[in-house]
Amino acid sequence: MRITFSTGTFYHRGLGYSLALAREAGYDGVELAIGPEYRFSGVDGLRHIALHYPVPILSVHPPFIPLPGWPRYSDERIPYLAQVTQALGIRIW
Repeated sequence: MRITFSTGTFYHRGLGYSLALAREAGYDGVELAIGPEYRFSGVDGLRHIALHYPVPILSVHPPFIPLPGWPRYSDERIPYLAQVTQALGIRIW
């Protein structure tokens, strides 16, 4: 079993903050909640931030708030989540 920390808890503080907090607290990894950083930097920006912290992203959660370019309905979000998951190299068990 792995214990994960949701970056959605502090999405307003940025991914780096959540990754550092998760590492310090001893979590096995994080659930990446897509937030405002994605809108501005895309997957490449998220990947760049994640490379600086030894805490793996184990899963991806759709945005909590409406983001331009993201569908509002769950069934339409799955392809977007799959693309982000694949682009970040997250292993699907």
